[in-house]
Amino acid sequence: PAGDSRPGAPRHMADDKKDSYWSQYQSLLVRRPVAMNVTQGGIINAAGSIVAQLCTDGAVTAQPLIEQVLLTVCFIAPVVSMWIPFLGGKSLHWAKATAVDQFLFSPVFNVAIFFVMAAAFKGGNVLSAAPDAAAGLSLPLATHAHATVIWLSLWPARFPPLLAYEPIWSTMSSSYFLWLPAVAVREVFVPAHLKGPYVNCVSFLWSVAFALILKASSS
Repeated sequence: PAGDSRPGAPRHMADDKKDSYWSQYQSLLVRRPVAMNVTQGGIINAAGSIVAQLCTDGAVTAQPLIEQVLLTVCFIAPVVSMWIPFLGGKSLHWAKATAVDQFLFSPVFNVAIFFVMAAAFKGGNVLSAAPDAAAGLSLPLATHAHATVIWLSLWPARFPPLLAYEPIWSTMSSSYFLWLPAVAVREVFVPAHLKGPYVNCVSFLWSVAFALILKASSS
């Protein structure tokens, strides 16, 4: 009997180690939810951008990858990390929570993403050594010996017109096919501390699916 139990011992040790890793991971999600979800969001969305580019173009370009990661780490992941616990704290029925998330929060969030992208990546923000008098707003970002060395100038006039910016609305309408059932599943089955990673995984699928949708519509 003792000899029979020996081969099983390594399997139990491996299972215990896996359980330990999983427990540590979940503990980090509970103790550091924003930091964990921002880090995971950056990694998962980078992977999504790479897979989407490979599926559509057969090659990876650095600029859209960098833009996606910066947008996720600096804006999308922090906002979502705060929104999900806020929504969960309202103790809404899953159907109401899904409707609020997708028909109230999501449109506003997509418009906000549009403005962040326009400002950060489409020429709306300009870094320079001197303030730009023609810009809508110029702010000092860094100083040295009481002299400003870097200025951030905002050019709202360079933003595309919001109502005419079709990618926002096409993204919204297309996304409901995936995000509506995904959010319903999140609200019913996913534990609170795992909702952030779950959303990041759905975002990965959406990045690839939306890239394929755009390619099909342009061909």
